[in-house]
Amino acid sequence: MWLAREGGLREAYRLCMRQRPKGFLSAFLLFVFFIPQLYAQEFHLHVVVPDNLKGSLTLTLYDKTEPRNIKASGKQNCDFNGSVKGAAYAELRHSSIAQPLQFFIENSRINITFNRENPNASPVTGSRTNSLLRYQLEQCADNPTECLTRYVEEHPDDILASFILDQHLAPTLDFAMLDTLYKQLQGAATQSYHYKQLGKRLKCMATLAEGAPLPSFQFYDNNVKLIASDTVMRDSCYHLLLVGATWCEQCSRIVNELAKTFPDLQPLVINIDRQKMQWESKLVEILAVDHIPYLILLDPQKRIVARDFRIWELKRILDRETKR
Repeated sequence: MWLAREGGLREAYRLCMRQRPKGFLSAFLLFVFFIPQLYAQEFHLHVVVPDNLKGSLTLTLYDKTEPRNIKASGKQNCDFNGSVKGAAYAELRHSSIAQPLQFFIENSRINITFNRENPNASPVTGSRTNSLLRYQLEQCADNPTECLTRYVEEHPDDILASFILDQHLAPTLDFAMLDTLYKQLQGAATQSYHYKQLGKRLKCMATLAEGAPLPSFQFYDNNVKLIASDTVMRDSCYHLLLVGATWCEQCSRIVNELAKTFPDLQPLVINIDRQKMQWESKLVEILAVDHIPYLILLDPQKRIVARDFRIWELKRILDRETKR
């Protein structure tokens, strides 16, 4: 198991050559002996959960075509065991908390002390890739967009490049810049879960640009009743969609602010946590939403006027529309 931690396949070859075996067969057998050790590795993840946090933990790995879940053993001190090829993106979810802990897992011993207030602030030790990610985010804290963009440009074959581009840069970059950086990715970055997500995001952005008609969709309201979008947006006026969640305080503030400032433009609120599969639902793919709160303004013909804007920008957008 130690072999891959010391450099993987390349290290196995180097060690074989150091042994200077006599004859091709001896070298071949020595090399083949090391190969199973490379892939027989496993990770051991130990999670410490606060005593007053009740519920269960689920680890989701995104190292294959489809995400796979691993259940924990134990309650307050939970253990997960499995194997991955190289570094893999993972999410650790607690049943009582909506936000998951996002981190990178490797075939090593990893320890996490779960933070109930902010899961992504949970201390993680034992994962070199995760440590590199947190270091980079800290280094770019003062100017994240420019700094992280430079990192992606300088490390196009790094698995962290696709993660940073999808999770940290996509919400702030325009379509052209995002597409340019996406096309520059190569190697390990193109084999990652987030590279596939970026491809889907760009495809949706291309079809859901300003001026394009919004496709019809279905969603579950707060009473878990299935609603068709065409049945609630039938009149010939502007419509505002607010994608949020029942636990999102900022979403509630936006609704209250709209009631005061734009009483005739009440939003159609769609809560992600009321949808089946939540962020993996078809609705998220159709609307190309990747964070909350998320606003989409439609004209009377149900064409997209603006998307992913801030509440204080709404008056300027509407003024621009009335002058057309």
